[in-house]
Amino acid sequence: MSIKKRKENAKIVLIACSKTKLPKPAKAQDLYVGTFFKLSLEYARRCLRPDKIFILSAKHHLLPLGKKIAPYDCTLYQMSAKQVRQWAERVFKQLKRHTNVDRDRFIFLAGEKYRKDLMAPRLRHVKIPIKGNRRGKQLRFLKKSLKRFIYISPAAVKSLRSAKAKITDKPIIYKWWFKERGARALLKPFGDEIEMRSIQKRNGYWLLYVGRGKNGYERLVKWHILDASNFHRKKTVKNGRLSSLRQTLCGLLGCKMSSGCARVNRFMDKNCRVEWKIVDATQLLKREKKEITSHYLPLNSQHTKGILSSNHRKILATLKNHVRL
Repeated sequence: MSIKKRKENAKIVLIACSKTKLPKPAKAQDLYVGTFFKLSLEYARRCLRPDKIFILSAKHHLLPLGKKIAPYDCTLYQMSAKQVRQWAERVFKQLKRHTNVDRDRFIFLAGEKYRKDLMAPRLRHVKIPIKGNRRGKQLRFLKKSLKRFIYISPAAVKSLRSAKAKITDKPIIYKWWFKERGARALLKPFGDEIEMRSIQKRNGYWLLYVGRGKNGYERLVKWHILDASNFHRKKTVKNGRLSSLRQTLCGLLGCKMSSGCARVNRFMDKNCRVEWKIVDATQLLKREKKEITSHYLPLNSQHTKGILSSNHRKILATLKNHVRL
């Protein structure tokens, strides 16, 4: 039996629960609806990209995001100093089971009451990005950080697929990066029509495709990555419901759209990373066009006249038509 090795020096985020909750049982990440909690969770996911996130709950102590619990009325601010110390002792014991308390890096998005009895000598490596006790100042920090942090770091498609990652449901612009070797193989059908020097390159990956989605999770994860509704079928291919990127990849890989799901998935998992940024819904079309027209994107069809050669665009359309069913 294989044993999964724990990551060395993992990044762990600890977020304080909120007083405001849903009136019915729900997963912990959904139950707490206070503004500070919601912003903290979004900040952790988009800006910190930790290995694990836990919630510090006055009643349940250390909570995984996916743990389903009922609403309750309890806060550390109602407890005596002795009760808070006892609460911290139990949280620390739970942390020892789930993390390496001596080597992991812990980031608190929580007030002093929730963190003071967990600090050194218990947790050795601690960071507190939000200073001060004034809630207004803390909220401004989170909002400013989220606004400044435009794109999240590229994530491997394989990991997003295996986790069925629930990214934001807000409007997004997304970018698809392809490993150089895979990109070169994919672009061979274009021959001399490709301007290799014009492609944006970063850390061994090439930017080949940009798109938009009114709902980030539905568009990027469910439609492009998972093909969750199984649109690789003759009827849905004919109706044009298969992801535009998947259509293009089928054409370039030479596999029929109605039977190419597994091959496209394997290619994505081996070669692709994605990044995205949240944008205002009223600016979505405008921002997508700006991103596409400011880059050289061999896999995009829309907004590429005058950027891609006419022969390039014809080749792309022909390849897709050849494998449509």
